[in-house]
Amino acid sequence: MSYRVVVADDVGFIREMLINFSHSAGYQVVGEARTGLEAWEISVQRKPDILFLDLIMPGLNGAMVAHKLSETHPHIYIIAVSSADEPFILQKRFNSGCRDFLKKPFSKEDVHSCFQRYVKHLRGDKHA
Repeated sequence: MSYRVVVADDVGFIREMLINFSHSAGYQVVGEARTGLEAWEISVQRKPDILFLDLIMPGLNGAMVAHKLSETHPHIYIIAVSSADEPFILQKRFNSGCRDFLKKPFSKEDVHSCFQRYVKHLRGDKHA
């Protein structure tokens, strides 16, 4: 099965990397966004399985988008993407509805590990 992915980050080369790594894992990228508002709109319209969501973007920040989506579209597996990994940032992502975290800079293996955790989540593994 090919899972559907949306990539949201205000930095073009980060979006490009996530898109390429998603394709290499056999995932279908159904949209990309540069702002929080675009991430919200594309996610609502295209209903992805996975959303890579930068926490710091213009307009609506990623935490706000994640919170709104977790209430209205709880099936979307939101992966917070950030270079910040301070405890308050990590707590904020969990409080906002994100289910996973990808720290910048990241590698192809890091992204593929997120996909593996998503599949475990679908199977109901307790340590997903």
